[in-house]
Amino acid sequence: MNVEERVPARWDAPPTITAQTISAAVGFDVIGTYPVSVTRRTTIPDGKLRVVAAHPLYDVATFEVWYKPWFGADRPLGKGIGAKPAGVCFVVYEY
Repeated sequence: MNVEERVPARWDAPPTITAQTISAAVGFDVIGTYPVSVTRRTTIPDGKLRVVAAHPLYDVATFEVWYKPWFGADRPLGKGIGAKPAGVCFVVYEY
């Protein structure tokens, strides 16, 4: 079994924080796509049926964005996550 795909990154943050800001905070483009590939071998016994599902795995980075004015106290603007595709996980169902 061989899987080679381009998988989009994922992100979640308050609407006031832009994708560009998130990308700078986590160190990768959160609106980009990234290649993932994996090869696995398996033997299916006679009389059996296997269903295989492939799911992307992600490296997840969390972040906080703060507003730091010239005067006054710093205050948080929000926090969120950025997730970059890092691999593939196979789930095998055997009948």
